[in-house]
Amino acid sequence: MADYFMRILSELRNQFASLWIVGGVFNVVRCISERSRCLGSKKGSREFDNFIHNCKLIDLPMVGKKFTWYGPDNKKSRLGRFLLEEFWLIQIKDIQQLGLKRSISDHFPILLADIEIDWNPRPFKFISMDG
Repeated sequence: MADYFMRILSELRNQFASLWIVGGVFNVVRCISERSRCLGSKKGSREFDNFIHNCKLIDLPMVGKKFTWYGPDNKKSRLGRFLLEEFWLIQIKDIQQLGLKRSISDHFPILLADIEIDWNPRPFKFISMDG
């Protein structure tokens, strides 16, 4: 199913090549660090990573949560995500992928948002070392 979905998306990407944002649950991880206590397909991960690369899409890091799915026995994976073109990073400087709180689902919702982080000015402290 994932192979079929990625193939269809790749074909659509070739036909309609501008301004893409794709979001959803892909049911595959890109690398081993995107799962914990569960098995995954290395081949599936490689194919998914190739799909992202070939379609020239960017997978933003998650803010707030590392995983988007939690299962029994503390199993966790990052199955949901947004993929977007570089254009959006240029147009929307502070675009982020945020993991939100879940309710009854075993999946966490993800928000793609333009959120500027206010780092607040840090006070400058001068420490005299003159003795």
